[in-house]
Amino acid sequence: MNYKLRTINSVSGEAQQLAEPDSNCAFLRHAACFLVNIIFSPMRFSAIMFCAGLRRKQRAFVRHSCCRLARAFAINKTMSTKTCIHLVAVIIIALLSISDGSNENDPTTYAIPANAEPKWSISPGSVSQERLDKSASYYLDGILVGHRSWYDNAQLYEETPYWGGRNHGIQRRWYKNGILWSSTYYRNGTRDSYEREFYPNGRIKSERYYHHDLLHGPIREWDESGILKPDYPFFFIRARWSHALGWVPPPVSEKEYRDACKKDSSLVDLDRLEIPFGK
Repeated sequence: MNYKLRTINSVSGEAQQLAEPDSNCAFLRHAACFLVNIIFSPMRFSAIMFCAGLRRKQRAFVRHSCCRLARAFAINKTMSTKTCIHLVAVIIIALLSISDGSNENDPTTYAIPANAEPKWSISPGSVSQERLDKSASYYLDGILVGHRSWYDNAQLYEETPYWGGRNHGIQRRWYKNGILWSSTYYRNGTRDSYEREFYPNGRIKSERYYHHDLLHGPIREWDESGILKPDYPFFFIRARWSHALGWVPPPVSEKEYRDACKKDSSLVDLDRLEIPFGK
């Protein structure tokens, strides 16, 4: 696969040399060269080839077609009208395929697909002194799309959806009595919204917000009766934990946070929290 990527990258450079196209297909050649340079960068090529939103047959068709075109460019350093049309068609199909799966990729609604095939395994171990019984990894077209594990009383302990092999969506854990333990929002492998933890009685225990795995928003903690703990909330802006220095940068005041919200749309608005601010 590394060889193919290097071939395509060299193609992107060689495509620039097509300065004297035939008059019969000048437009198509210029358009194809532009699309090659834009689409076949390593990042976007990888996204197109390995995007989990593409079905297996679509991925195979796009991969085969692009590699064949790359070989043709590397050998001939020229493109016929038919080749140009083929290239444009492949790129359009790839982009449409990815676009069609965009709703499924929305982490707010994404879940383990119902038609995913489970691969079961025995899970000897324990969590909070409770024994886990079994687990299952779910695959769709050979791609990992989720994982679940259960207590020995058949109660679900954890459910983690995956997209492209990475955490994507809401990861949930439950107590053995069926009460929600925690929920963490992931986007493409990183925490990118709220993370909440609950007491066994169902009351919320803590809430914090992240952006690209950085603490980015308010932190609140409550006692078991639902009363906000003293000194909370704290407000952070793109903070990272350091064992030597603590949170870097340190928390800011509520006023500083509200001012920052006006300039940074990635910060959660205190007036629009699901759990009302001040409670």
